Amino acid sequence: MLAVNRWNDNYERVLLGGLTCDSDDYYNSEQHTNAIYLPKFSAEKPLYIGFFHTGAYQETLGGYGGLQHCLIPQPKHILVRRDDEGALRTEVFRPQQKVEEFLQILGIPEECGKSSTASIVLIPVPYDGTSTWGKGADKGPDAFLEAAENMELYDIETGTEVYTHGIYLAPAIEEGSSPEAMVEEVYNVTKDYVNRKKFTTLVGGEHSISIGAIRAMNESFEDLTVLQIDAHADLRKEYNGSRYNHACALFEANEQTNLIQVGIRSMDAIEKTVMKKDQVFFAHEMIQDDYWMDTAIDLMTENVYITFDLDAFDPSILPSTGTPEPGGLQWYETLEFLRRVFDEKNVVGFDLVELCATGNYKPSAFAAAKLYYKMLSYKFEGEQATVVDAAKEYERKLADGGKMLVSLAGAMSTAELGKIFAEIIRKGKVHIVSCTGANLEEDIMNLVAHSHYKRIPNYRDLTPQEEWDLLEKGLNRVTDTCIPEEEAFRRLQKHIFKIWKEAEDNHERLFPHEFMYRLLLSGVLEQYYEIDLKDSWMYAAAEANLPMVVPGWEDSTMGNIFASYVMKGELSAGTMKSGIEYMTSLADWYTANSSEGIGFFQIGGGIAGDFPICVVPMLYQDMERTDTPFWNYFCQISDSTTSYGSYSGAVPNEKITWGKLDIDTPKFIIESDATIVAPLIFAYLLNM
Repeated sequence: MLAVNRWNDNYERVLLGGLTCDSDDYYNSEQHTNAIYLPKFSAEKPLYIGFFHTGAYQETLGGYGGLQHCLIPQPKHILVRRDDEGALRTEVFRPQQKVEEFLQILGIPEECGKSSTASIVLIPVPYDGTSTWGKGADKGPDAFLEAAENMELYDIETGTEVYTHGIYLAPAIEEGSSPEAMVEEVYNVTKDYVNRKKFTTLVGGEHSISIGAIRAMNESFEDLTVLQIDAHADLRKEYNGSRYNHACALFEANEQTNLIQVGIRSMDAIEKTVMKKDQVFFAHEMIQDDYWMDTAIDLMTENVYITFDLDAFDPSILPSTGTPEPGGLQWYETLEFLRRVFDEKNVVGFDLVELCATGNYKPSAFAAAKLYYKMLSYKFEGEQATVVDAAKEYERKLADGGKMLVSLAGAMSTAELGKIFAEIIRKGKVHIVSCTGANLEEDIMNLVAHSHYKRIPNYRDLTPQEEWDLLEKGLNRVTDTCIPEEEAFRRLQKHIFKIWKEAEDNHERLFPHEFMYRLLLSGVLEQYYEIDLKDSWMYAAAEANLPMVVPGWEDSTMGNIFASYVMKGELSAGTMKSGIEYMTSLADWYTANSSEGIGFFQIGGGIAGDFPICVVPMLYQDMERTDTPFWNYFCQISDSTTSYGSYSGAVPNEKITWGKLDIDTPKFIIESDATIVAPLIFAYLLNM
């Protein structure tokens, strides 16, 4: 250890302290051969300290570029040397390790490990501050990930590869100054990912980490059941002077949620006074009860969070825990129970705790990694099957002569859905499109200004000032992508205005999409093309003259620009056909094309879906055309979780009461990232 600046200043003897998982970063003359002297402290003159000859422990565990101890990224490697003229030169030999590299080491492709696209988040919490006997839970996350690196990613039982849904390895929660601070940090991080609509999971660490996670889940999901699978009751109100001790892990959940305890075989007498006895399944009673699984599941509400202490298993299955207890659960009975819970209830998240990486821990670590992956496979098994079933039913409807409406909401064009959607249009797999004004124009903007787009991977972390700076640069952000105003908006504006004006002079009235078709087919944009024309879904639609509705077009950029010309007196509002005319044209199209049935394939939520689906009840109820057929297929892909009171999150059966779907209409809800799932379904339809 050596100061790297201020060498000529006066020195003083110092004691240095820090905190890592070893809790042993205390440098003084008792622990080291010599006392430590460094330049005297000065608030005005920062001191930089170099630590040399470090990393042997980490390199031994992970190797160069491997998984490092405590998930600490391997630091940037810099070469410092003098050139021929004696000047100091530096170069980066290797940049700092990224989370995505961890995932690739684990066998998970980089695109499945990005926080922006992953459906699943894994939060490591290497905390072991309150355990009282077997130490080593703080090393559990490292051991877990090391084992996961050697695990097959195909699950035989479910026939799935759940990693394709995306698993983001979040930065480890290193807060360890106190149990209270750790719980608060776990709560904040968990709540943040839940708010981002991620399926949030945690790996500990001792059981006290679950307090913050359960608190966040209970605030986020109504009428929450906490399913505790554990050898210990963990219902003490306080232990060793703290309410956040591992022995108190479920006290708060017992008071504030519907707590169900399974596998219990060790407890203190005081815990019996607060225990909900009808909701506790003791290990010695379970072995004599063939129906304990049915009873436990019947006691659960719809939303369930699972906290799984690995000492629930018999030590013959998983011995490396803080307090292994004999007489525990067996592997396959546990999996059977978990699969039923995932099948019959809405599991909103889970944690695995108390893996102690001491002694011969590798078999236990592998079992923990396997259990984690099995639980994810159970969670997403139904969803993966739904994707396949929705694709097959879509194909079946077309084979029977039916037609399909596809609605596009969100930032699908900016996400470049056109790369595959254009081919769907060319192959006649879609017969009418409903899209937002943004999707209508942003596909064309991507066509003419792609190289000027700016990616912002860390867009969630932007400050208001950083957002303002983007505006000052003429960059308008759509999630992680900024659209350049000059090269995109203004480039289209000068050409579309001429087409609007020419139509008005010729007394023509067109829909917004018809003007865009005319713009694309005129050839005036060819000079700007920056992507392959076959990847533009709007160009494919223009060539096919595909029927389209664009509800709410007025709030798009081109809608705003058109309105500005109307206000300046340069265009008449009547030149643009209105939303009411869109509805009447859709009604005419539906009436003319519904003899073999029309399906509804909805990507995202919002007005792009709300508007066209209402054409059926309008015809049936308001026009009193009682022979109007219902939509005969419905599929919605959205990351809106099922809820009541919102359109995007409403269950499909609600649409029956509004006269949109029939009782027998095939219905599919896929709660996932549409930029991942929609291309999968389209690829199936194209036999890719």
